[in-house]
Amino acid sequence: MRIIASECTACGECAALCPSDAIVEKRGYYSINAAACTECDGIAELPQCLEGCPVGEDCIVYT
Repeated sequence: MRIIASECTACGECAALCPSDAIVEKRGYYSINAAACTECDGIAELPQCLEGCPVGEDCIVYT
């Protein structure tokens, strides 16, 4: 998963929902550590960051 910085509102919802703690705040925006991200495989049907993001697919995308 990847966060499009220009679309991120820096609300922090994605980080709060991430079960693998792969999302961190950087310079006022959030980013996903690809090495730590599991895309919630085995935990949920869809990535929880994407499900909880108020901007949705315009902000958080599959890589």
